[in-house]
Amino acid sequence: MKIMSELVQVNANVSDCERSNVYDILLSSFDFRVLMTVIGIPLCLIYSSRLISDTIWSQMVFMLLRKWGCLAFFLSIVATNCLLNGLSKMDCLGKCWEVHREMLRIQIRPNACTVNIFAHILCNEGHTDKVNEFLERMEEEGFDLDIVTYNMLVDGYCKNRRLKDAIYLYNIMFTRGMIPDLIRPFAAKSLLDHMSQNGYVPNAEVYNELICSLSRGKFVEEALELKIEMVSKGLKPKISAYGAIIGGMCELRRSMEDLSLMQEMIESGLPLDIQICRSLVYGLCKEKNIFEVESLLGFYAKEFQIFDAECYNAIVRVLSEAGDPSELIKLQDRMAKLGYAPNSLTCKYVIDGMWKAMKE
Repeated sequence: MKIMSELVQVNANVSDCERSNVYDILLSSFDFRVLMTVIGIPLCLIYSSRLISDTIWSQMVFMLLRKWGCLAFFLSIVATNCLLNGLSKMDCLGKCWEVHREMLRIQIRPNACTVNIFAHILCNEGHTDKVNEFLERMEEEGFDLDIVTYNMLVDGYCKNRRLKDAIYLYNIMFTRGMIPDLIRPFAAKSLLDHMSQNGYVPNAEVYNELICSLSRGKFVEEALELKIEMVSKGLKPKISAYGAIIGGMCELRRSMEDLSLMQEMIESGLPLDIQICRSLVYGLCKEKNIFEVESLLGFYAKEFQIFDAECYNAIVRVLSEAGDPSELIKLQDRMAKLGYAPNSLTCKYVIDGMWKAMKE
């Protein structure tokens, strides 16, 4: 291996034929089983050098692959990935696909790293449609895509100005339980800014999806700024965008600001979503702001005829934990007048609160 790596640095004036003979002699004198064990190291050395002519490089690759065909069981997928990675870095993408065909022929099963290498190659070639077909085929064969695969795809979509596809894929990651790389929504936002400067007018759908992505990543300030920009251009945020921002702000204990946002949403003509109602109630309950929670429940009941048991039980639970039975009874009376009805969970919280007060 030492001699092989030194030969990489040999003077370029040496003829292809002479170098080919030297490589053949070295490889034929080496125990091929040992070579297969450590082949990844010399291959990385060989293919990371620009000094090897295309002829010798090609001869080396296919000489090895011919031998792999009859000794495939000695070859590690790690070694194959080293070869593919080296070829990819040298932009020899066509040769990578030749190696891929040879892998299929001699039945070397790829791993997740192999899949990501080819996904990267397809993205670099600008074939984002083909990469989807390739990955679908890999998934059918039992491969689960990882964060690296998704990052490459999102990046490839962004580079090809397919912003809607990038954001759609980013959201798909959530449905599959994948935690996205938080830098991606900012990459999409940067691309959006760049495209806007060049005359591209993004539609409401693009804005809404990006607001949702930023909010889920807890970048609420950036999502709010994007909403303001969107409204300034005469575009209307969807209820999902409002819901994402409100949910993100509640997580950060900024529920009072959410009340203003909810009012803005209602004034724009959007209906009050039950999930938004619950997010606001949960946020206020975390902050122990009982007065605002009760006011909000009254607002839901009077203005929208929303009598959500989950929202009701959230405030009952807070008072139960405080161990104040008199306040619990008074709250129940006030809620009953508004139209809220207790359920079995409400009764449990009331009993727990009374029991806690007795023990104290």
